[in-house]
Amino acid sequence: MRRLKGITALGIIGILLVLPSAAAATATYEVNSGDTLWGIARNYNISVDELTHANGLSSDIIHPGQVLKVPGSSPESQDKGEPTQGEGNPSPWETADHGEYLDWSEVKNIYNVGDTATVTDLSSGLSFTVQRNGGSVHADSEPLTAEDTAVMNQIYGGSWSWESKPIIVSINEQDIAAAMNGMPHGRQNIRDNNFSGHFCIHFKDSRNHSTNRINPHHQDSVKKAAGIN
Repeated sequence: MRRLKGITALGIIGILLVLPSAAAATATYEVNSGDTLWGIARNYNISVDELTHANGLSSDIIHPGQVLKVPGSSPESQDKGEPTQGEGNPSPWETADHGEYLDWSEVKNIYNVGDTATVTDLSSGLSFTVQRNGGSVHADSEPLTAEDTAVMNQIYGGSWSWESKPIIVSINEQDIAAAMNGMPHGRQNIRDNNFSGHFCIHFKDSRNHSTNRINPHHQDSVKKAAGIN
């Protein structure tokens, strides 16, 4: 048998090792209404960065009907229990795309004054870092940096608003269901974040400072973030 010039047995083995295999195949996922990159990545056990890189995305915004490549998944993974929406399938709020439904009396001792946390908006999948600066009946918080403020402003479509949005607050390896408004107001501790004041983060049974009453709009958002409605 004639030897292939310049190729040894070890060289052939090396070539075989770098050939793509079925295990490294990429599945596809069609985006449904209410889906977020964060939720899709979590359900496929990959990072948001992996998902955005695989699809050449420049932001976390996705649209219903968009087909995403899911790296590290087999082509059949969608037929083996991966999340799709339609008849007989759960809505995005009913999947792992939600946080723990914890009462404010418990959360205030998890997310303490001075602590930083990650906020993820469930409607867009965008995330930013915040710091709690006070609040006794809910968590007064500020974007940590100017970059975080820019992400929060993107979530609100470029205009600050009192609109309540369902969010996940991630701190100390816990994902907690919450709600936020997007209007800078009141005391400001961080001076270089381009956010003139703080904003409110509400949790289960938290209250407004001005009235000491439970805000039903925020409580509805907290329940959505928990997958309850």
